[in-house]
Amino acid sequence: MNAIQRTIGKRKSCLERVSLKPRAPSEASIQWIADMAKHSCFRAPKGIFRYRSHEEANRDWKKWELDSIRAAKNGDVHATRNLG
Repeated sequence: MNAIQRTIGKRKSCLERVSLKPRAPSEASIQWIADMAKHSCFRAPKGIFRYRSHEEANRDWKKWELDSIRAAKNGDVHATRNLG
């Protein structure tokens, strides 16, 4: 009783709807990524960190956040990438 009674247009298979060919990013998306990278100021150092408590983890997070803000205010945005 719940069968499809009418199909309008041609149905496409899933593979026809999605392009499987990789595409290079457009100039607009490359420019957008570059612009967003300029405005991003918070960086945490790379690595895996294990803490004994949430308070200890939060203390490090706040320290990294403050270091990032200070570096951004001084105009040294690239310094925020190498915290540690």
